[in-house]
Amino acid sequence: MSGSRQEAITSAKRLLRTLSSAPDRRRRARSLHAELAAVADWTTTDRETIAALGVWLHDNPPLDALRARCGDVLAKLQQSR
Repeated sequence: MSGSRQEAITSAKRLLRTLSSAPDRRRRARSLHAELAAVADWTTTDRETIAALGVWLHDNPPLDALRARCGDVLAKLQQSR
């Protein structure tokens, strides 16, 4: 289901806030990515940013790096509005 960019950002921010306390932080980060990827109306640059996050998550990054990287992506997406 595709929603709006703002809805996806809001939902992703909610997931990011609880990322550190999640039982499975990688799964939570992948859920955050899925929320963003489900939206169809991103710019090309934004889609590339989201895709790069997905590739990075697929490579099982260190748990300590998840919050910072996801936060950076969200900040970049918010600036591009």
